Amino acid sequence: MTRPGVAAPPAPINKPAARAAIRRAISGPLLASVFIAASAGAGTAPQEANHEKDNYQVVLNQFKLLASRGDAAAQISLGAMYASGQGVPQDYREAAAWYRKAAEQGAADAQFSLGAMHANGQGVPQDYREAAAWYRKAAEQGHARAQYHLGAMHDSGQGVPQDYRLAAIWFRKAAEQEAANARKSPAEMHGPVANGREPAKAEAPEAAKAKAGQEAAAKKAEAVARAEQESIGARRKAEKDAALKKAEADAAKADAEAARAAAELAAAAKADAAAKARQAAETAARAERDAAAARASAEAARLKTKQEAAQKTVATNGNGRDAPQGLTMNMDEPATRYRKAAEQGIADAQFALGMMYANGQGVQRDDKEAVIWYRRAAEQGYAKAQYNLGRMYINGQGVPYDYLQAVKWFSKATEQDSLEAYRQKGMLKRTASFR
Repeated sequence: MTRPGVAAPPAPINKPAARAAIRRAISGPLLASVFIAASAGAGTAPQEANHEKDNYQVVLNQFKLLASRGDAAAQISLGAMYASGQGVPQDYREAAAWYRKAAEQGAADAQFSLGAMHANGQGVPQDYREAAAWYRKAAEQGHARAQYHLGAMHDSGQGVPQDYRLAAIWFRKAAEQEAANARKSPAEMHGPVANGREPAKAEAPEAAKAKAGQEAAAKKAEAVARAEQESIGARRKAEKDAALKKAEADAAKADAEAARAAAELAAAAKADAAAKARQAAETAARAERDAAAARASAEAARLKTKQEAAQKTVATNGNGRDAPQGLTMNMDEPATRYRKAAEQGIADAQFALGMMYANGQGVQRDDKEAVIWYRRAAEQGYAKAQYNLGRMYINGQGVPYDYLQAVKWFSKATEQDSLEAYRQKGMLKRTASFR
């Protein structure tokens, strides 16, 4: 039993049918007289064998002559002779070569036979994708057996993506073809020559198999489609519910933050010592920034001792995605190392680049550029960047002074248990109490 999508090897040539095929495929009085004599002869069995051998040789020579001139019918016949070993030694490679010549001229029978040889690995390497490609060419020309085998390959996912809908379509086409052929006589279906195909009555099982395959594939396709629709519906409902809950939570949080900010602003507006408190806060912020810069310098000095090993790691993973928390700070390569990783969205690198611009380490000091990189890291939930961005807002460095923005970013940092952010947020609240 052949596997789905794998056609059986071409059947041996039926001698009477082959003689009839040769009469139609080849014209010429010499060959006609040879076959008339062969059909009328009634010698002994050895004599018949010798006559038949001689006839095959004549036929083979004529086929080769016509095939060399591009005659597709002769090429198909040569392929069938070599595939079945009739009149010549069986040679699948030679058969595949002649089938290919005819197939490339668009002969559906040859395309189907070449597909079968690829499916079975006869004369060519076994290649289900190549088999499916040749089956498709023949099927698109209405070749029923090619349609059936292409449907089987789609049903099993052999050589093509598994697709029950396409399997059902090709099975249906094959069944319709076979049903139409079953109503014809062999002469109507093939003419006086089989030309490599089986008679209608021999292909009746193919029609039954095609119909059964069509029904099975249609049921599978329907089940898959129904499951997909149910899955999509459930997923959409879950996404909708989740989005609604998130929107409600965000709205409640925004309302709370707005109310808190309004209360703080009102208290600050009533404070008589707002200017003095702000000056004190700015002085403290400067001190904190200087301390942070000192800590960063110390950290850079500590990490620099690991530079050689880190450089080897970065050279291997140049995209920066494998860099650990606390990238080694190399002041000699700020642009080529940190910026590349930062532009790829690595929060560690964005924060490190922000620190370098804020402190003028390895680059020209630029508070605005520092704010840009702190913000990118902060928006990814990087607590240190959130804290430093809050400091930039409270100090008016690189951005206009903005008390609410400072509170916002300190709050985000405190949510991640940043002790420095807790302390700074408390300081802001104490400052606000004086206003």
